[in-house]
Amino acid sequence: MCGIFGIIANDNVNLKHLSILAKNARQRGKDSSGFLEYDGSKYSISKFDYDLKKSIKNLNKKNKIVIGHSRLVTNSMADNQPIFKHDMCLIHNGIVVNFEELFIKFGLKQDLKIDTEIIIELFNYFYNQNKDIKNTVISILSHIEGSASCVIHLKKIGKLILFTNNGSLYWGHKNKNTYISSESFSLKKINCDYIEKVINTIIIDIPSCDKKTSI
Repeated sequence: MCGIFGIIANDNVNLKHLSILAKNARQRGKDSSGFLEYDGSKYSISKFDYDLKKSIKNLNKKNKIVIGHSRLVTNSMADNQPIFKHDMCLIHNGIVVNFEELFIKFGLKQDLKIDTEIIIELFNYFYNQNKDIKNTVISILSHIEGSASCVIHLKKIGKLILFTNNGSLYWGHKNKNTYISSESFSLKKINCDYIEKVINTIIIDIPSCDKKTSI
């Protein structure tokens, strides 16, 4: 089990709210952690081989977007999240049990040992065929076996995509800000005006960027 959380802010990310989301996510996994950040100019990815409680102190204090991950290792101690490949960023909670078979079936290149890599590879494979985000997600979920709650960032077209096949992903709104969490509890604690379990694919518009993502 892993924790996903995030804030897409109208101005700067509310650090108190981020701390509430992170505290809840940390209870779902303490082996490693990582972040996707946007400071208003460029996107950056950071990964840490330690607990979220410590790594969150490394964040830029004036971010416009933060998506975080707190990991419980299920396979591959070497590969942490977010995964960045094909100019896309992926954060995943769950485990794909047939990932090795899918790499072979679709002739995809496996660079990592973590099962999460197959999701970003399948997204790239299907999206390049149809250029339709929702159909791409449907194709992914129809082929994987196991559980997947995901946030995918498509930097060039300015989209953040939420989807899940196990219901362990929520989103909410407060003061024109969007909040993401693996559990509804932390969103209620922030007093979001609107909280919804992710059922169908959610596509959120965020700033596009041509600058190279720093890792």
